[in-house]
Parts: sequence; C-alpha cells; structure tokens
Amino acid sequence: AAGPVLRALPAPTPQAAAAAPRRTGPMTVEDWADLTECPSLRGRPNAQELHSSMVASLNEFVTDRVHTTVRCMLLREGELGEEYSVFYHSYSASCLLYELQTVLASLCIGYAWNGPPVVRLNQQHFVGRDSLSSLLELHAERRSDHHEGFRKVAISTVVSLFASGGYGHSLLMRHFLKGWFGGHDLGDMTLLLEDILRVCGVSEPEPLRALVSDLLDVGDKWGLEMGRYRDRDRRRARESAVVPGHILQVFVHNSVLDSVAYGALPLGKLAPQGSPISAWLSRQCPLDGQARLLMHPELFIGSEGSLTKTFTYSGSPMYGEEQRGFLLREIRALVEPHFATPQSRRAAVDGLRLA
Repeated sequence: AAGPVLRALPAPTPQAAAAAPRRTGPMTVEDWADLTECPSLRGRPNAQELHSSMVASLNEFVTDRVHTTVRCMLLREGELGEEYSVFYHSYSASCLLYELQTVLASLCIGYAWNGPPVVRLNQQHFVGRDSLSSLLELHAERRSDHHEGFRKVAISTVVSLFASGGYGHSLLMRHFLKGWFGGHDLGDMTLLLEDILRVCGVSEPEPLRALVSDLLDVGDKWGLEMGRYRDRDRRRARESAVVPGHILQVFVHNSVLDSVAYGALPLGKLAPQGSPISAWLSRQCPLDGQARLLMHPELFIGSEGSLTKTFTYSGSPMYGEEQRGFLLREIRALVEPHFATPQSRRAAVDGLRLA
C-alpha cells in the first residue's frame, strides 16, 4: 500500500527543482511584510487571510509543509519577478505522465535526471501549432481548451498564487493539496503513456504492455492520483491517492512572454485584451485571471534555463524532493533497458522530432 511505503522513507524535504527554501516554519507577519513586492502579493492585502483560511483545517504536519512551500514560491517570485512573469499550473493525474517524460528526456537528450517535470515532450505535436495564432485557431474549433490538439501543446495556468481564475475564489488555495482534476473528458490516461513510449520506439505490443503495467504500479506505490489510468496486464488495487496535488511554478522571460502566452478566461477563451499578455498583466493590480502557455519543448527543456525556469512543489508532507528522486529512479530503472543503445536513443529523438 502507498501509505506505509511513503512513511518508511526519510523525512521529506520541500519538492523543488533547485535549492530548498531558506526559511521554514509558520509564515509570520514579518514574512508577509518582507514579501509584499512579490508579483502575487502586489495590491492584494488579503493574501495572508486567504493563506490562513487554507491551512485552518489542516493538521500541524501538513500546515508546516504548506507554510514552507508557499514561502518558497514567494521567495522565488521575489528573486525572478523583475525579468520573468510567473504562472502556476496545478495538476494531479498528469504527474506520472510528466515524470515519465522527464526520464525519457534525460535518457535521450541529456536533460537533468531530476530536472523539473517535462510537461510536453513530443515536438511532432507542435508542427503547424507553434504560435499563439495557431493555438487560438485550435481553441476556436471547439471553443474550449479541452480540444485534443490544444491539450497536446498547451497548459492551463493562473497568473498569481492567489488568483481566482474567474471562479470567484482563490483557485490554488482550494486545489493546493488535491490538485486540479483536469476535466471529466480526459479518458484513459494510460493511452498517453503508451503513445509517448511508442513514439520513442517501444512499439512491440507485449514489451509495451508489460512496461506500462510496471509504470502504473510505480504510480500506485508512490500514492499519485492514478484513478484516470486504466489497467493493462494486471488488475491494480486502486487505493486512494496519498499525494494527489502538485504545482508547477513557471517563470517565462519577458523577452519571449508575448509569443508563448495569452490571458485567458475559463476554458481557454482569449480574455478581453489578453494578447499581448505583457500589456494585459501590466494593467492588473492585483494580478488575477488565467493564462494559457504554449509549452514548446525547444523553449521549456531546450533553453538551458535562461528563458524559462520551472519549479515543482507538492503540498503533501509525504512527498518532497527526496521522494520525487526515488520515484524518478524507479521509472528510469524500468525504462532505461529499452534505450540501452545509441541506436535506440537516436530513434527516440527522431520520433520526438527533437533533433
């Protein structure tokens, strides 16, 4: 079962793709005062109240993790907020897919083995869809960001840690621990694992099914949200997720911001004057609303951290940077034998169009 496995691990540390937070413990009045110039806090005097309402019903262990994580996010905003614009992506069921893609990027193109989760990896999906105009054309086909083609290249975000996103409440404060569910029309997410592996050259039916079944077991073991992944070779126990909620904090350099993001309403509709997004954001105080990001691999995993910077967090004290490292190693141990030769890795790169 996931719970005992997680509790047997070393004490968790905050999950982040770079250095750990420099301060821990409850957020104090002084902390909030020191951080008032962070983008998420400008013009938002009720931020402390929103944060307090989120932790009010949590036990001490979880509360301490949430305090530490929120402080880390705001500190990073303070460090990067002048040159970069910040976006927050809440997710749950996508975690296993993102981490599989992280491992594949590590094996095939030398991406850092424990780098930030790779949200989009298959560059084939971006052929003819590598601009905001093409992204909005996809949206127009169904008037929704649930369009399959739209989902393959873009993600939904909010523009502040405390933004309502048009839903009348602070979106991340409500979904911090459980993550955003992603929509009832996601279907069988096991198909997405199979699709990315086939593109990378793992195409023989039996080895593919065995590998995918093993990956599903890893997701279950670590307590991820796995309810949207259907079984393959063997029946799974399907226990409740222990660590369902995750957040990506994405910083996009202002020099490329207007080419990869637009201000959005719910379901991805272009917000009034939402493009260029730099001007749309500059008119807001406090920052509020949603944005859609075009997650081109060339920019988000190929710019060596100069144009984008991504950090990952979990609000659960059961899952931190150390636990994520164990998860990535287990995924790698399963996947690496399929990419043991230069030829197999080259085939993966070609399939992903990352050359």
